[in-house]
Amino acid sequence: MRNPNPEQIGLELAVPPYGRMLVSVPASEVKVANVLRRRWRKLWPDVRRQLRLLSKEYDLSEQLESDRWIAKASWTNPAEFMGDKAELFVSIILDDCPTWDFFIKGYKIMHCQPVF
Repeated sequence: MRNPNPEQIGLELAVPPYGRMLVSVPASEVKVANVLRRRWRKLWPDVRRQLRLLSKEYDLSEQLESDRWIAKASWTNPAEFMGDKAELFVSIILDDCPTWDFFIKGYKIMHCQPVF
């Protein structure tokens, strides 16, 4: 199948118990896809824990049952928010607002937040 957007790389990651998440990565940042694929199994339990806590805090727990898990990932920019503390940015997009932004360094979540 031909990639509909040659400027993006598609990556599928497991998000148990919810299924799979399609992650879009800029084609110019192939290493992001490789790093995320390699680290995801260890990152996912903490990401899931934070998603559950935040969604409960904002009374949005039903969002986690979405059939559609999509994300965007890229390197952080040192001149932007959390760019000096994290190396990887992952924004998880479910059915509705908000998106769930994660700033990651190595295998550690440095900061996460909903973005309305």
